[in-house]
Amino acid sequence: MLSGKALDDKLRRWHFRLAAGYAAIGVAYIFTSGRLVEMLVPEPEQIANFEIIKGTGYVLVTASLLYWVLSVIRKQVVDIYEARNRVWKERQQLMRDLERRVQERTGDLEFVIQELESFSYSVSHDLRKPLRAMDARRSELSQRPLDENSRRLTEELGDQIRQMSEMIEDLLALSRVGKEHLKRDEVDVTALCRRTLAELQRREPERMVSCDVEPGLRLYGDESMVNLALMNILHNAWKYTMGAESAEIRVRAEGDAILIEDNGIGFDADQANEIFKPFARLASAEHFPGTGIGLAIVERILRRHGATVHAEPRSEGGARFVLRFPPQPGTEVATGSV
Repeated sequence: MLSGKALDDKLRRWHFRLAAGYAAIGVAYIFTSGRLVEMLVPEPEQIANFEIIKGTGYVLVTASLLYWVLSVIRKQVVDIYEARNRVWKERQQLMRDLERRVQERTGDLEFVIQELESFSYSVSHDLRKPLRAMDARRSELSQRPLDENSRRLTEELGDQIRQMSEMIEDLLALSRVGKEHLKRDEVDVTALCRRTLAELQRREPERMVSCDVEPGLRLYGDESMVNLALMNILHNAWKYTMGAESAEIRVRAEGDAILIEDNGIGFDADQANEIFKPFARLASAEHFPGTGIGLAIVERILRRHGATVHAEPRSEGGARFVLRFPPQPGTEVATGSV
């Protein structure tokens, strides 16, 4: 199939040939008219016959030339139409193939989702029951007179059971993030952060943590999911500032982003992409409790919102989490809000 430029060049050449042919016929007509005819044909009665023959010849030659040129142009138009028709048919076939593949992939995805839902059901019911039974037996053992070593083993067993229960809850929370319907609305980030930090301080009143949440922080999203994401980040900040002399947690806006900062143990810069993976445990956090799923939940929640989150170590120590949510449709991002 010719390109647009090639077709234009080809038609331009035929137009030139047609114009040149007409010009040649016109010049020939001029040179075979008037006095030249009288010189060539001296008899007056023969001049009229010559003019008839000459006009007829010019008409036939002009018509033949015009027919020939129009035939060439018609052939080009037919070739273009057939080429475009072939392209259209090929595109339709590609669309049908693509639709079929999408349906196949959708079917595979639905199967995987059903398998995950079955797994979640198994985790939430089949695993919880034996864990509760184990914890009940552990509780019975702990009430009996035990030697020091047996008591220590019983306490360790209780810690492992609690950790397993937390892991099950986190796995269920991670699976629910991908299934729940988003109910987007304006979310008061300041209120959610202050409420979470107040609850952490209520649980551990002996800890002195300076918490500073900038007023007026808002974003557009699903409030329950946003709250879950903020809770996971703030719980991490609270946990990893445990050994700090003057623990600090700060939530503030910077441009179109919300920053959550702490002065805890921090992490290495090359680990920034690893901490959002499920079960990721940083070397610096190996002595802290946790399942390693909380930040994976954060990343999945923000991805569902079309938002982004990344972590970076602070130069003065600690960690900084940067959250960027898309603005509410039809509104501009106001100063101090995201």
